[in-house]
Amino acid sequence: MIEEFNRQRLDAIIEAISGMASLDFSKKAIVNHAEDSLDIISTGLNWLGEELEDSVVTKLDLEEKNKELEKFAGTLAHDLKAPVNSSSSLISLLEHNIEKGDLEEASLHIRLLKGQMTLMNNMIYGILEYSRSGMKITDVSDIDLNQFFSEIIQGLPRPENFIINIKSALPAIKAPQIRARQLFTNILSNAIKYNDKTQGTIDIEHQQSGTGYSISIKDNGPGIPSEYQERIFDPFQTLHSKSKYQSTGLGLTIVKKITDNLGGNIRVESEAGRGANFITWLPAEVQISA
Repeated sequence: MIEEFNRQRLDAIIEAISGMASLDFSKKAIVNHAEDSLDIISTGLNWLGEELEDSVVTKLDLEEKNKELEKFAGTLAHDLKAPVNSSSSLISLLEHNIEKGDLEEASLHIRLLKGQMTLMNNMIYGILEYSRSGMKITDVSDIDLNQFFSEIIQGLPRPENFIINIKSALPAIKAPQIRARQLFTNILSNAIKYNDKTQGTIDIEHQQSGTGYSISIKDNGPGIPSEYQERIFDPFQTLHSKSKYQSTGLGLTIVKKITDNLGGNIRVESEAGRGANFITWLPAEVQISA
């Protein structure tokens, strides 16, 4: 009986070692608390497995973050080239206007140059907001979403004829207020900025879903074609002219990053020309890891 049990312990040790070799750390050696040599080996092996698992997870996480950073940096360099090149060309034209004494053309090129400067400034601000959105925050508090949305709506610049409706009483959640404000402000600001209707509307409502809530923010704007609905959350992606709207293409990227960090998810339901519905699922109580 003892020999059979020891055989099981040896088999478990071999399985644990084989698992480590294939990066499967679910196999554990048997610790019998007999303080014999097999116990010493099993305890040490299990401890080593836990250390290796932490190291592997950290390494894979770093590799994923590095890939994300490389992609972000590449896209950033590409997108900054356009306003930089345009500004350079406008400065050359402006110098030529001044030499000729053509004040009308000079005035036009100054206005265009200001627009490019504003675009670059917005992009820098957007990059700063994007980097901040990934910073860890441990200050979780109770948020009454009714009052929360009312405060956000009051602070949003919008046309006089733009109506934002809270269609039903919203729930309370536990989450970092700073991140929640960034999240919903970005969604609402986008819906206002790109709305193409004479009478713009946004409807806000919710549904309980599992251990959390789905918050729906539905607008009557231009909508998003199905082929772009996954890409809109990528950095610097926009369906509209960046110069016309002074857009950085980072608003929805920040929304996605915050939602992921809070343990939630976001999706969009839309048809071209028929508005868009951004549905954010958040847990009722956000868990902040140490």
